[in-house]
Amino acid sequence: MSLQEYKFPDSYEQLRAAEQLNKLRIISDELNLSSTNTLLDIGCGTGLSSKVFNCAIVGIDPEEKLLSKAPIQKSQAHAESLPFKDKSFDAVIAVTSLHNV
Repeated sequence: MSLQEYKFPDSYEQLRAAEQLNKLRIISDELNLSSTNTLLDIGCGTGLSSKVFNCAIVGIDPEEKLLSKAPIQKSQAHAESLPFKDKSFDAVIAVTSLHNV
């Protein structure tokens, strides 16, 4: 599969969902966020974090096609230039995205 095909939401989830959900569960257990907390998901892709975390989630991703599938509050943005004020979130995660920065 070409790099361009990875950017399509359905292909991404077929290839990465199980792996990402496992990582997100481990992180969720460690963070122990409640419904009153806010989480920034950097590189949120299709918003898989919404299937694991029970809190308000805001996601950023540079890929509009992935964001179109994300069932969370989202913004098309890059990790290098976050469109939020400091201390806007209780927790920030970047699962399998830092290697792209």
